[in-house]
Amino acid sequence: YSFTDNNAGRNAGYYRIKAVSRDGQVQYSNIVRINAITEPALAFISVYPNPVVNKKTAVRFTNCAAGTYQVELLGSNGQVIFKRSVVVRGNDFTQQIVLPGITASGVYRLQAYNQGDKKIFATQLMIE
Repeated sequence: YSFTDNNAGRNAGYYRIKAVSRDGQVQYSNIVRINAITEPALAFISVYPNPVVNKKTAVRFTNCAAGTYQVELLGSNGQVIFKRSVVVRGNDFTQQIVLPGITASGVYRLQAYNQGDKKIFATQLMIE
């Protein structure tokens, strides 16, 4: 089972499952205590669609601090083919990327750097 309690507070919550069978019988699970999440969610970056179609893709920054990030596309020889600054404005931010027309079909490496110029993300990107 999976459930997100959008009204959960900062304290622990108590939950149980009520199961109703097709014939109307009701069963309850044991009560469980769920502690509130007090640590910040992990930051991550994703790219979609991958493979890239029509030289267009999107880079999604989730739980990343607001600020300016650098996104680079590297060829198989490590040469930077495309570089762009992305200003992340919120907790869940998506930036559309249009690659240069000269970008040939193939496998590339997409990397992202934070404000401190530290690489925080890298993935292979297939361009059709």
